Amino acid sequence: MTGLSEDAFYAMPAADLVALISSTALAPADLTFAAEAAGQHTEAVPALLELLEHDEAVVREGALYGLTPHVDVQGVAERLRGVARHDSSGTIREIAAEIVGEGSPGARARNPRLSCGEQSQAGNPFARSP
Repeated sequence: MTGLSEDAFYAMPAADLVALISSTALAPADLTFAAEAAGQHTEAVPALLELLEHDEAVVREGALYGLTPHVDVQGVAERLRGVARHDSSGTIREIAAEIVGEGSPGARARNPRLSCGEQSQAGNPFARSP
């Protein structure tokens, strides 16, 4: 399954989106958009945590952005700290560290997604505007 727009993922009901990101139906580029969109739903946290183990860094990146508003959920910050220390991708390590407040001073300047100044209602600086 491919060809869904990024907006389509944001419009999906939580249960459908969680089922989709938990399946093998999406290509990595689509899965990263779906993971980011899933971040608007607390019930997606377990599936997003699983995506941190995905082979493709782009998918792990989407999962990180999806998990951003859920850092206060039990176990999420600890898991992101582990990603920040051990992921095979330096970019993924840097993004995870920045999300949990342990990033380097230049991380926001190098990654425009981390330098977003406006917070959404859900507290996710990466969330799409309504």
